[in-house]
Amino acid sequence: MLDSTERNVEAGATAFEAREAWIEAHLTPSGWIYGSYKDEDAPPVLVTAPSEAVLTVRRHYIVSGAAAPRRLSEVRTTRADSTREIIRLLEAFGEPHFNIRTQQVPRVANVAL
Repeated sequence: MLDSTERNVEAGATAFEAREAWIEAHLTPSGWIYGSYKDEDAPPVLVTAPSEAVLTVRRHYIVSGAAAPRRLSEVRTTRADSTREIIRLLEAFGEPHFNIRTQQVPRVANVAL
């Protein structure tokens, strides 16, 4: 059992920790398909990328604790040999939309949580 000093130290450490959340979207000939994701305080949900995906975009949120600034990064992974195909599909379907339902956690309509 923790004494009050240990509980305060543990609570303070939690307040300073940065939490992360991320979500992936895959560009396919039929549009964007949302896949794997991770909420702040939950294990990741992994979904296999569609075989027809030509581009994967992973948006990664670092949710700030008291000592960590908020950060947002995005990684794009090409999965096709043809840049023209990717450009054509981006022109047709635009950029992926990463909806945010809560303060910093990504939510997408077609992903069951």
